[in-house]
Amino acid sequence: MLGQPPEVLKGLLLHGVTNFDTHVLPDIKEKSGSLTNSLEFPLYFFLFMSKGLKQGRRLNLVGEAADISHALRLLRITLFGPTRDELNGWQTDKALANEWLAASEELALKDKYGEIIPAQDFFNVLPFRDGWVKVDDQAIIHVDTDVFDIDSGGRSVRIDLNEDTEIQPPR
Repeated sequence: MLGQPPEVLKGLLLHGVTNFDTHVLPDIKEKSGSLTNSLEFPLYFFLFMSKGLKQGRRLNLVGEAADISHALRLLRITLFGPTRDELNGWQTDKALANEWLAASEELALKDKYGEIIPAQDFFNVLPFRDGWVKVDDQAIIHVDTDVFDIDSGGRSVRIDLNEDTEIQPPR
């Protein structure tokens, strides 16, 4: 999946697509009022619809290093909420902070030992190096702003997120 708003997940389900293993972060973070770099719902889709959690798989997260860092920081807040230090810095009432932290801990996904799984542990972090990255048998080349070439098995497809067109992946 390349730089799509979370709403695209509904379309995947409507078309019977229940699996993807790689999420490429876009350069442009918002289009027409929709965030295109949100990881929360694509991660849920991967973990639960694609059975990534059950099978112990990680979602390949591709993008520029700074974009990956920003997206993971945002995901940490959306999945786990603020930390005690953040709540203290915001001068949150101590009882309310304790209530939020307890609820967040109770709802967090945990490993088989009962330990909270950190957000970054759901991902294989794959930053672009010199404009490209290898993901299994595919190469993803960052050509230009929101333009990517996907090479696989001797075939290539250009993905231009600046256009409104249907993209067919290489087979």
